[in-house]
Order: sequence, then structure tokens, then C-alpha cells
Amino acid sequence: MNKEAEHSDDIARKLEALIPKSLDDIVRAHRDQARLRLAGGEEIMELYCEIRPGQVKDRLEDWRFIALQLLEAGEVQVMLLGNKASDGQARITSLVRQVDLDRQLVVTQSGSLYQLGKPGKGEPPFEHLILVCAAFHNWGFGHYLGVPCFFY
Repeated sequence: MNKEAEHSDDIARKLEALIPKSLDDIVRAHRDQARLRLAGGEEIMELYCEIRPGQVKDRLEDWRFIALQLLEAGEVQVMLLGNKASDGQARITSLVRQVDLDRQLVVTQSGSLYQLGKPGKGEPPFEHLILVCAAFHNWGFGHYLGVPCFFY
């Protein structure tokens, strides 16, 4: 193999290592302090509240609740991740404050009301993982947690 091909292979390996394969693969530093995963049913039920229908910001499709578990604080922060029905773009919300699965509604910390469309299954797709990385950097804690740096 020539030097140019070896260099290309080395770059390809480095890029492949940079791309997260799962939520758990996003947090790469200080894993004794924080973990990222799909939110569990109990965590979602803790946020249950009857939500009165109102002006919906958007409907999210292929959605998942994700949980940033802050181990030392014993705290779990739940966010909503999905595709906006209005334009198909991936979206991550601010922290989820209220969930009403009966009405398929969610209220976030910023006060936005989202309608839930069809849920996703399993780990989020590639573009959602990249969006989470970009959001964590935008929110100021991505570097500390060793999150791969992407811009969305």
C-alpha cells in the first residue's frame, strides 16, 4: 500500500471513531459524572401531567425521550428528540417538564408545546446523534463531557 492510501485509511479510521454509534457513545469523558441513554418509562411517568391542548410549536415524528443522567447529583434530565413534521428537520428540545401521553403532548422548560406523532424505536438514527452532539456543545457542556464536536 502506498503512503497516500495509508494516509487516506488513517483519516477514514479517525473519522469513523469520531462518529457516535449510540447515545452512550456520545459522552466520552467524565463518564463517572454523566451518561446519556434512552429515558426509561419510570422517568417519563415522573413527568406526567395533564396538559391542556394549546398552540403547538410542532409535531415530532420518530421521537424518543433521551436522558442525561448526572450521576453525582443523582439527577436525570429528560429531553425530546425527533423530526419536525413541518419540515422533516431533526430537533432536540430543552428539558422536558411535562408529559401527557394520553393527549400526546409535551411541555418543555422553554415553554414550548409539542405534539407527539409516531414514536421511534431503539437507538436514534445517525442525524439525531449528530444533533445531540451539536446541541451539547451549543449548550456549553459538550467539551467537558468529551462529546464529538459537530455543528448542525
